[in-house]
Amino acid sequence: MAGDATVLLVKFDNFLDILSMNPINLVDSLSMIFENDMVNNPCRTFNEKKVIYFQDPFDKQAIFDHLIKKKMNGSRQVIDVERAKRIHWIKYFIENSLKQGVNGFWVFSYKHLNENIRTYIYHKQTKFLVVLEPTNNNEYILITAHLRAGDGITEIKRRYREKLPDLH
Repeated sequence: MAGDATVLLVKFDNFLDILSMNPINLVDSLSMIFENDMVNNPCRTFNEKKVIYFQDPFDKQAIFDHLIKKKMNGSRQVIDVERAKRIHWIKYFIENSLKQGVNGFWVFSYKHLNENIRTYIYHKQTKFLVVLEPTNNNEYILITAHLRAGDGITEIKRRYREKLPDLH
């Protein structure tokens, strides 16, 4: 990482001001946030289960790219401003969505047609979603995090209505 990369620390519900950042240092700055929040100082548990942000060290770059880039022509090469400016929300959602007195979250598990169960952390006001997948080892794996819009919101509402009775 470049030594002159800038990390902008802001609280949840504020966006990172990535448009004013030097494009050359943007990925390095976002990578520093990723490293801080999901590698060096991650939220370690959710729903009393260990949280894994990537299963293999070789997956780390792929997960980082997935969290900040949009898919074009089969690969993630272009920064998705809407994803990237919210990367710091992921840790907050995992740490705080189940706390008593924290409002605005739908936290639920849903069984997909392929039998996979996923746990959704969705903030209704900001329309931001974090998806975790429970494993047989009493852990969660981070699957994705992104802004929902249009049909994506309708889909989340449908899954919420059809949620499993217990959080997995």
